[in-house]
This record gives sequence, structure tokens and C-alpha cells, in this order.
Amino acid sequence: MKLTKRVMIVPVASLLLLSGCASRVSQFKTFGETGAKYVDTMNKLLGASGEVSIDASSALLINQRSNAIIGDAGKAYEELKESDKLMDNRLQILNDIAEHNQQLKLYFKALAGLAGSNAGTEIATGTKSIVDELSKLNPKISKATLGEAPIGSLVGPATELVVASFQQAALERELKTNAKTIERELALQVAAMQAVATIWKSDQKIIIAGNKKINQEQFLKDNALPRNWAANRKAVLTASTSAELADSASEAARKLKEAFEILVSKGDKEKVENIPLIVNDLNKVLDLIELVKKGPSA
Repeated sequence: MKLTKRVMIVPVASLLLLSGCASRVSQFKTFGETGAKYVDTMNKLLGASGEVSIDASSALLINQRSNAIIGDAGKAYEELKESDKLMDNRLQILNDIAEHNQQLKLYFKALAGLAGSNAGTEIATGTKSIVDELSKLNPKISKATLGEAPIGSLVGPATELVVASFQQAALERELKTNAKTIERELALQVAAMQAVATIWKSDQKIIIAGNKKINQEQFLKDNALPRNWAANRKAVLTASTSAELADSASEAARKLKEAFEILVSKGDKEKVENIPLIVNDLNKVLDLIELVKKGPSA
């Protein structure tokens, strides 16, 4: 008796689809790692932004004290108290943005876990609390003002997301439930970092102007110049407003959002294949931020 072999013919399109899904799923781990790097870098930058704001505020107070309120202790105290109040408010806003970042980091980590073959139900359950925390922080940050306008006014329109199909059912369920919410939270991040970039550049200009005035006043006095006067003058004249650093931060937020949208959405195969390129660009921006923050080597 002759046995015949049965051959199952799988359409090429189906094989390509499965291959594409597998490739996309594997990229969630890379995205999660890059997202964590984004959060760590941006939160360092937010801390530095707070310090720059305090330095700028101090420079303004020094200028006000020397120009207008010297000899009037009551007015000087009120000016200082008002400045401290403004700084407390600004630092709280920056802290809220940093906490928002931390929650996104947890979410990215959860997505990477759900993309794994052994994803447990506890991961999917945990994302709800993360999304809840993000939803609590969103209105606080949106209403907050850094610069001249509320951060929420800088948020761009929503991207229409149609979640792709994934082999991991838990991952697909999670994205269909929360992808649109996360897209809005990432849009808020873009707006927040745009606002931070604006105040960073403004504060740096105030600091440079204040230091330049102090340097000039020291030169015009009859007293001997401080030993470090020449070094301070050089620092003032060569100081940078770190515009590149500030603008790179908002660009990093934009690229992170773009990568997420492509990763979770149905779309052109070409766009999906571009995810590693976008992630690579994002990493370059983050490395640039770290480099500029360190400043020139001694």
C-alpha cells in the first residue's frame, strides 16, 4: 500500500504576516529599554532645569536688590517671599512631570513583559494602576504653566490609532484597552518638554545677563578685582544658553511618541521596519543630552 504525504500549504502572505508580528513583538523589548533610558535622562534634565530656574530667580533678586529695594527691608522681604513662592510652584510642576515620566517607564516595562512568551496575568492587571496614576497626573500637568501658556495648550491633536494584531493575546488586549490613552500621555510629554525647553533657554539668558552685570560692576569699582575676575569674565562671554540641549529634549519626546504609534498600529510594513531607525535616532538624541549636560572635559 502506497502512502501519500499530505503537505499543508500556508499562504505566503500569512507567513509574512506572522513574521512581521514576531518582528514587531521583539521590538517591544528594545522600545521598553529605550523608553526607560528616555525617562532616566529626562528626569535628570528636569532636575537640572529646576536648578537653572533657581539660579535665574536669584539673579533677578540680586538685580532688584541693587537697583530698587536696597535699604527697604520690608520690600526686599516681600520680593524674596514672592520669588520663593513662584519657585516652589515651578519645582512642583517639574516634579509632577518627572513622576509622569516614571509611570510611563513602568508602562513601557509592562509592555515589554506582555510581549514575552511567558507573560503572566499579573502584568496585565498591573497596567491598570499605572494608567490610573497617569490619568491623575495629566490634568495637573495640563493646567500648569511653564513660561507664558499652560502646558495643555501645547498638546497636539490625537493620532488615530488602529491597534495591530499580535500573537500575544494579552499584549493585544492591553493595547486595545490603553494605547489611545498612552498616546495622549506621550503627547503631554512632548508638550511638557517643549515648555521646559522654553523656560530653560529663558532662565539661561537671565543668568548670563546677571553674571555679566556682576562682572562689569566689579571692574568699575575702585576696589581690587577679585582673583577670579578674568576667569569669570571668560565664562560669561563664552556661556551658552544650551539651546541645543533644550530643543533636543523636546525632540526626544516626539521621537518616543512616534515610535510607540508605529509599534502598536496597523500600518505599512515600511513604517514598522523603520522602528529601529527611530529608536536609534532617539538614543542619539538622549546621548547628546547627556553629553551637553556634562559640559566640556577639563
